[in-house]
Amino acid sequence: MLLSLKHHNILVKTKQEDNKKEVYYLLTESAEELALIHNRLHEQARNSYLRILDNFNTVFKRLYIVCYLV
Repeated sequence: MLLSLKHHNILVKTKQEDNKKEVYYLLTESAEELALIHNRLHEQARNSYLRILDNFNTVFKRLYIVCYLV
């Protein structure tokens, strides 16, 4: 997975000068842009689901009124 992310310029591998054993991976600029887009898509999906649930709740409330309160 890391190799694929590095290959697509999502991650860059770094090391500190004083510690050659530890390896750090940093997000590239394009990875940060992808993360923002990804988060926006999640937000859009969430809003869509909430609208569907809200419509369902409205229909359910009307059905309840017709069936039980009339």
